[in-house]
Amino acid sequence: MVADDFAGTGSTLEKGLRLLSKLIDDLRLPIYKDRRVLCYVQYAFPEAVDHVRREFPWLEVLAIEVFPELLRAFDPEAQIFSGDGERLFARDVLLQIGRELYAEAPFGFGDIGGLVAFHNTVPNNTLPVFWSSGTMNDRAWKPLFPRA
Repeated sequence: MVADDFAGTGSTLEKGLRLLSKLIDDLRLPIYKDRRVLCYVQYAFPEAVDHVRREFPWLEVLAIEVFPELLRAFDPEAQIFSGDGERLFARDVLLQIGRELYAEAPFGFGDIGGLVAFHNTVPNNTLPVFWSSGTMNDRAWKPLFPRA
């Protein structure tokens, strides 16, 4: 059994599973065929589960909690903003801030724009404005939820 606490895009989980897969091959263990390897993720975005299932069809994958679209800042289902105009304006503002704080992924890794924080860390799929340290207009940016 493989267990993880969170999967945003599934790329980190894929890396670990590729190592496991190589180990299974190197040891010539015949466990692929009967789905005896299980992967449980406590929390995940849907694309992470889909990605892992697609990459490892021999693996039984289960997410205890698959996050709904309302945990993405700019999804209309989140109902954070009063309308499309306000939502798009906020997206533009957070895009500019995100570019300053985390240029590689201004809306968080995989451009998920997540609104997720745990008691001990914040996934990098969450908007960088919440977790990334940096500078904005020559002033230090202090995140609400610094990543551990």
